[in-house]
Amino acid sequence: MKISPSLVILSVSLLLFSCSSTKILRENEYMLTKNSVVVEDVKGTTQFDDIIYLIRPELNKKFLGMNIATACYAYGQPKKDTLTGIVKDSKFKKWLRESRGEAPVLLDSALITYSLEQISIFMRKRGYFNSSTAANVVFKGKDGKKANVNYVITAHKPYFIREVKYNIAEADFRKIILLDSANRLFKIGGQYDENDFSEERKRLANMIRNEGYYNFTNLYLTIEVDTFASSQHLNRQGFPTVSITIIGNTNLYKSEDAKKNLLYKYTYDKVYVYTNYNTEMEHAATFDTTQFRSFRTKNDSTTYYFITPINTRQFTKQYQLVKDFKYKTLTDVIATKKGILFSTESYERSYRKLNDLQNFNIINIDYIENPLKRDSINKTGKLDVRYRLVRRKLHDFGGDLTARSDRTDLSFNYSNRNIFKGAERLTINVYGGVVYQDALKKKNEDDVTSTTKTTPDVYGDIGGSVTLEFPRLFIFRRSQDINALRYSTYFTAGANYSWQYSRLMMNIAMTYNWSPNVFVNHSLTPISISTIDTSFKTFRFTQNYPDSYRKRFLKEMIVSFRYSFNYLLSPQNSKNSFRVTLDLESSGLVVYGLNRLTNEVNHNKLVWSVLGYNYSSFEKGELTLRYSRNMNKKRSFVARFNFGIAYALDLDKEIPFDKSFYVGGANSMRGWGVRTLGPGSYNPLNQNDNDIYYYFERVGDMKMELNLEYRGTIYKFFKYGIFADLGNIWNTHKNDNLPGANFQINQFYKQIAIDVGIGLRLDFNFFIVRLDYGLPIYNPSVPKAKGYWINKNWGNSNHGDKLHWTNGIQFAIGHAF
Repeated sequence: MKISPSLVILSVSLLLFSCSSTKILRENEYMLTKNSVVVEDVKGTTQFDDIIYLIRPELNKKFLGMNIATACYAYGQPKKDTLTGIVKDSKFKKWLRESRGEAPVLLDSALITYSLEQISIFMRKRGYFNSSTAANVVFKGKDGKKANVNYVITAHKPYFIREVKYNIAEADFRKIILLDSANRLFKIGGQYDENDFSEERKRLANMIRNEGYYNFTNLYLTIEVDTFASSQHLNRQGFPTVSITIIGNTNLYKSEDAKKNLLYKYTYDKVYVYTNYNTEMEHAATFDTTQFRSFRTKNDSTTYYFITPINTRQFTKQYQLVKDFKYKTLTDVIATKKGILFSTESYERSYRKLNDLQNFNIINIDYIENPLKRDSINKTGKLDVRYRLVRRKLHDFGGDLTARSDRTDLSFNYSNRNIFKGAERLTINVYGGVVYQDALKKKNEDDVTSTTKTTPDVYGDIGGSVTLEFPRLFIFRRSQDINALRYSTYFTAGANYSWQYSRLMMNIAMTYNWSPNVFVNHSLTPISISTIDTSFKTFRFTQNYPDSYRKRFLKEMIVSFRYSFNYLLSPQNSKNSFRVTLDLESSGLVVYGLNRLTNEVNHNKLVWSVLGYNYSSFEKGELTLRYSRNMNKKRSFVARFNFGIAYALDLDKEIPFDKSFYVGGANSMRGWGVRTLGPGSYNPLNQNDNDIYYYFERVGDMKMELNLEYRGTIYKFFKYGIFADLGNIWNTHKNDNLPGANFQINQFYKQIAIDVGIGLRLDFNFFIVRLDYGLPIYNPSVPKAKGYWINKNWGNSNHGDKLHWTNGIQFAIGHAF
């Protein structure tokens, strides 16, 4: 008799859950199954969300709401024969309870008391000095052996800050602090929060250290809270208030020398750099010291000492200096110049810029005080700075595999991190991709017939690129600001061949990238030249496309200017973050202007040309807004709004296919496949025969999309997402061959497609595996009465209006946005 594996699994599952986790508990033992926190008198706030993480003990982990681990532990217990007293055990039971099981977490009155104390401390730190908490235990289960603990908090009124006073003993420190009082993290009239006090102490200590006080620590600063007579000092809203005093003195320093050193102001002096440091380099015969001064850098009188590795010649046994870095490359990024006041900012800036060179695994920066240069009268001193840099491997080989529902890509790359000894990075990349668009097409057209099969079942592309990155502005080097976060210049050349369209695309570009601070990034490509060569097969493939779409596949040259702006607003200790990305591209105006100067423009031509290529003139812009909120450690909400528009300046008014917008796929409108939605309400029926539907990849000149997603945790790395997508693409001009495809202000809101869905994620921290299912509930491309999913014709039409249930299955690596 053949036994079904499914039957075995089901039987084992029933056996496990038939054995209650509480059956192994002794008398007066109860399994803790739930902790809950309720604040009775404060609603509509998230300031108490973290209290649940203070409660002990932590509960047994659950999977899909079930205590599987405790059930395994209970079932795996050895049994004792009541007559003979013999204990019966087995390897399986031992494996089950020790490897897969987990002992039930028990109700513990001592830990309830501990949790109440932690809640009280938390509430006081938030300004609720008069709060009270009670723990209610509720027993559940058929045998009454399960317990829930409900922590009920009565917050009462919070305290607010009435006044802030300063009592700083040392005049120099008092001046620095008072001049910066406007930037204090807590304000008069604000709610009391001890987290703000702790952060303010750190901020003030760093600010004073940045003025050259190398030995200063936040031990000097204390914050005193006066709650006396607070009930008599109510604010306008009737809340009690407190008085805050920031105190600064040396009383907490035990050593007299420490108190004296606190007032010394230091500047940098000499700089020592180990360019290839390792712990075995502490032998005089393994490295050489070279003195260097950067005379070409303005206001830099620093004497640098480069401790550089040396090799021994094999035959002559003579030492050969290995100059593995141009000294100027390192001195340009070192901010601890001679004569500059010591500061944590210069340390952080030097570390960050050295790290940006991508040549060092470990960057160690320490200071050596020179006692001979200490001035006890003026209370000044000198610091020598030592940089010990542990190198990365010079050569790097790697590969990358990405997968989505519509395509899989495999790439290999080689990089040399220091090809010209100035931290220049050479990267050679080759890649190939396989596209499963035909499978997606079948999902959308299922029983739709076509007179001509124009695509293979699977197609893709192959290509490669060479990139040379300089850690500076290549031409405008002298205009660089040492205080800026980073600079870089990229030179790129690449080629790509697509056998879907039998097209060869080649590109060369130069790009400047710079970040003035951690929040802002600029990218400027003053010149990018691309050529697209097509063949007869291209037009044979697109023979069923609308006439205007076929013009997007012309043999073209694209000469463009691009600019990107990225701004990230993520306040420290905030649960919210907001990102703005703006991409602009202008193409063809330069070439058109040169032709204009040489009188080579023929306005009778539909398309301007150069060197045998038609070249496109268009303006393109795209704006992306992304918002995320971490509700707690396990839940978050994210949203993205994307708007893009491109306008063709050519007389034929068509944007090249590669520059057009599209929606659909694993990272966009997840209820549709890639390029299977839009433009507008256009329904791609054959104009001569309404029973024949011809597939084509749908792109447009304008895009508008909104994505909303709620993310939660099921168990450890097993997570989920609930999402909704709204959007579409449009053309910016009217075309009689594409009815309903152009954007109209009084119609576009009726043409916004909608899908909703749910997905599972495997979050391994370093990468995420994602499986989403998006259900299209409104399709503007079908007749109004049939557009909604809830209509009875769903899935039964052969005129391209099918909203098939398999459309929205999307697989990808990483989040959608």
